[in-house]
Parts: sequence; structure tokens; C-alpha cells
Amino acid sequence: MYNTTTRDCNNILSSFKKNLPPEYQEKWYQFVNNLIQNALTTRQREVIVLYYYEKMKLPDIAQRLGITVSTVSRTKKRACQRLMQHLQYYYDRMEIIYEDSYK
Repeated sequence: MYNTTTRDCNNILSSFKKNLPPEYQEKWYQFVNNLIQNALTTRQREVIVLYYYEKMKLPDIAQRLGITVSTVSRTKKRACQRLMQHLQYYYDRMEIIYEDSYK
């Protein structure tokens, strides 16, 4: 499994996507969006959306949510860890399905 303390979610998600065949990539994006909506807490989801989709900086997110920068950073880290646990599990299974389909 990837270490989310040394890599950023964007880098990890990109590396997963690069290893998938094109026909699986759209399903992968849908799956990731579904995970963000369903596997994260409300605060984790807010932080991930503000940081990765709205491109806000941590201090700006902290101000908007009324929490400290430290809390934003910790929430982002925990959200990434949770996403990576789910993604790694399903990515491993997608590889198996992909490999089996070409045997």
C-alpha cells in the first residue's frame, strides 16, 4: 500500500490511473467520486473537495470551515489514508479482473 504521509493524493490517484487500461479509467473516476461521497466523513469530504477540486490552500480552508490549519491538514491526511485503503483494495481486484480477461 502507498504511504500517504510521503505522497499526495493527486500523485497516488494518478499512478493508479496510469496503470489502468483506457476502458477502465472512466469507471475508476466514477468509483473515486463515489468513494469521496460515501467513504469519507462530512468534514473529510469538505476538505478534499475544497483542496483538490476548488484548489484552495490549507489556511483558506481553515478560515472557511472555522477550524485550525492543523485540523485541516490532519483531516486531509486521514481522508487520503481512508481513500487509499479503499482504492488499493479495489485496484488490486481490478487488476485481477483485467489480467483474467486476457488469458
